[in-house]
Amino acid sequence: MNRETHIIDATGKVLGRLASQIAILLMGKHKKDYDPSKDMGDFVIVKNVDKIKLSGKKLEKEIYYRHSGYIGGLKEIPIKKIFAKKPEFLLKKAVYGMLPKNRLRKKIDKKAKNLNNMSEEKKYWQGVGRRKTAVAVVKIFKEKDPSFLVNEKPLEKYFPLFELQKIAKAPLELLKLENKFKVLALVSGGGLVAQSEAIRLGLARALVAFKEEFRKKLKKDWIFKKRSES
Repeated sequence: MNRETHIIDATGKVLGRLASQIAILLMGKHKKDYDPSKDMGDFVIVKNVDKIKLSGKKLEKEIYYRHSGYIGGLKEIPIKKIFAKKPEFLLKKAVYGMLPKNRLRKKIDKKAKNLNNMSEEKKYWQGVGRRKTAVAVVKIFKEKDPSFLVNEKPLEKYFPLFELQKIAKAPLELLKLENKFKVLALVSGGGLVAQSEAIRLGLARALVAFKEEFRKKLKKDWIFKKRSES
């Protein structure tokens, strides 16, 4: 049996509809001689998984639950956090739920390993920062047109107070890199002060991931310190 390899660009596509399209290709339902009792599907490679969209307010409200099997082992993880770290996990989960619930499911799902997050964007460096109940996932991109977005809003709009803006971008100012990177931060939980400090720590870790030499300077100036200097 000849199996084709389909390459799909996920940019701007809704998660559910994209998962449905992938499931059809994996099962082989697009073929004229499709037989539900056989694995007739093709392979699928998805590019730019981090650019998929979630309809409605799912990104803000949906919660992913998992249980360890022990008493008190229930874990609740906001979809927003999963999407920031592993968008391909959400896509794989959605596709798996659309596959037939029979003996072929695992066999078909093996081809889903080709669902890779192959981003065509320039390489980015990521860091995660925490402060109290606030968690921030920060990505930095090496670009000519720098910007600083927090939850898809400009830094100045998300943090109206100048002091909080200064805390969030402190690592860039310290290293004199304000005009060198595009910064995308996703933050949730806690108050604005805790969020600004979580972003500061996540940004510092992203910069260290970009260049290990920055660690000594950032550590010396207490950027990795949890409490605010203000």
